[in-house]
Amino acid sequence: QTSGKGMWWLDHQGYVRRALNAEINAATRLIAADRGVGRLVDFGCGEGWYASSYKNAGFRYEGWDLTSPDSPPNVHHFDDGQPLAIGSESVDVVSSIQVLEHVWDIEWYLSEAKRILKPDGRLLLSTHGAWLYHPHPNDFRRWTRPGLIREVERFGFEVVECRSIFGPLAWSTQIRLLGLHTVLGGVPVLRALVKYLIYPAYNLKIWLEDKVVSGAIRENHACFYLLTCRKK
Repeated sequence: QTSGKGMWWLDHQGYVRRALNAEINAATRLIAADRGVGRLVDFGCGEGWYASSYKNAGFRYEGWDLTSPDSPPNVHHFDDGQPLAIGSESVDVVSSIQVLEHVWDIEWYLSEAKRILKPDGRLLLSTHGAWLYHPHPNDFRRWTRPGLIREVERFGFEVVECRSIFGPLAWSTQIRLLGLHTVLGGVPVLRALVKYLIYPAYNLKIWLEDKVVSGAIRENHACFYLLTCRKK
């Protein structure tokens, strides 16, 4: 996973990453304008892929992830199912980008996000509507738009906005590209052909398909859903 910058057309997930990153940047700016900047905790940050986006918006960024010997040195660690070493009601924004599908105990995860947020704090959360199985280290769920909204709301959040990213024509082509990447990308003699011909051609097709699908179709058939939520 990356922020979607650079020569995205030479990446087998280039356009989808670019689209998600653009929506995260837009939502982050809206949160900053609406509530002001402050302390932001990236809950399940991985390698901190979106740290620069949050810092550029003015937030004081903290990355938190599962305890692991492979974690970057600047990441704060927590153990699955255990409280974060963060005081209650001390955080302005919690970020959860492509994490929820990997969490088995959603009640613990969302309750912990709510605990550390200040009153009227914000949760910025994205997860999958449609995607291939991708354990990291596990992969448990996919959501519909109304299902995700109700899931988050039952743990004490008000969903302010739900952005549907990447419509069904585009994500079906993206899934085929992932298959080609898996089958052909591992063949050394074909790697250059795949990267410089197949990736750009498919990314162009994905871009065109994403532009022609209407908002009404995309709304309930998205690859990603990005929620901006307010702690009640």
